[in-house]
Amino acid sequence: MDDRGAPHLDLDEFLGMLPHLESADLLALSAAYQEGDAGARAAARTEASAAAGKSRLGDELSRLQGSIIQWAGSDVAASAAWTFASVRPDQVLHDLRVQAVPPLLDAATVLLLGPALSEESRDTLLRPLWSAVTEP
Repeated sequence: MDDRGAPHLDLDEFLGMLPHLESADLLALSAAYQEGDAGARAAARTEASAAAGKSRLGDELSRLQGSIIQWAGSDVAASAAWTFASVRPDQVLHDLRVQAVPPLLDAATVLLLGPALSEESRDTLLRPLWSAVTEP
């Protein structure tokens, strides 16, 4: 937890959790994202874009976002791969992953740029992830 009571998560931990997100997690993430303020998100994304350019992390941010988009397009859930339960493509999981891409990109952006963003922008862009992974 950080000093505001939000869970601490670094970029490597975030990327490591992606393969373990299941349907319920993705649904919660997408729902929290839809409930958020689109205007505040747009402003935070504008700030993030400027911060990435200023800190020369634009290329790294593009690669990071590309890896998340690639993960969303993969067809096998980590749990299925480990248990050999069903290695055929899961269209529902695929669709849920694709739907969750925007809030996942937002979270990754914040975790990469960190203090280069205002606290308000960090909170706005991380809120869907926090609510999905910390609420029962």
